[in-house]
Amino acid sequence: MLKIRILNVFLAMLIIVLLIINILQLTGHLVVFAVVKGTSMLPLFRNGDLVIIIPTKSVSIGSVIVYRGSYNQLVIHRVVAIARCSDGRILIATKGDNNPVTDVVSYRIAGLVAETCIVRSMNSVQIAPWLPRYIVNEVLRCDGYVCIFRGIPLDRVVGVVLGIPGVEFKVMSIGLLSLR
Repeated sequence: MLKIRILNVFLAMLIIVLLIINILQLTGHLVVFAVVKGTSMLPLFRNGDLVIIIPTKSVSIGSVIVYRGSYNQLVIHRVVAIARCSDGRILIATKGDNNPVTDVVSYRIAGLVAETCIVRSMNSVQIAPWLPRYIVNEVLRCDGYVCIFRGIPLDRVVGVVLGIPGVEFKVMSIGLLSLR
């Protein structure tokens, strides 16, 4: 009886996912899937969850994005700050919901360096209002009239996890599912 319930839940989730995919494809969107590996996005995403990614470079504060890390691995984290640099580049700062620091600090600890840029106006920087001050200080340092922003270049972004503001869609633990 329990196996039948699990199968019914799985089939219902599969139908919903297929409907979403069909709607996206009908509207001209490419759809990509990724399986979550790790615990950096707990409690939102767990190891083995399947997420749907919409390939785009359009990101906003609070979006959960997928980007290519320094070793070309895919990273799923939340956007916590965005800066339009004085040279025209756009850098973003990301953080795993379960991580104590931003990815900029994680890169520095691992011996990898995120890019930096000069920001001449605070109007060029968007910062998530819920961020503690110590996190803001990790990505933005101001000295007089000039601020230095550290982040990930927008060209590393692969896409945004499908969802509506504040709610990301996932198929729970698809990587851990087995039917016997």
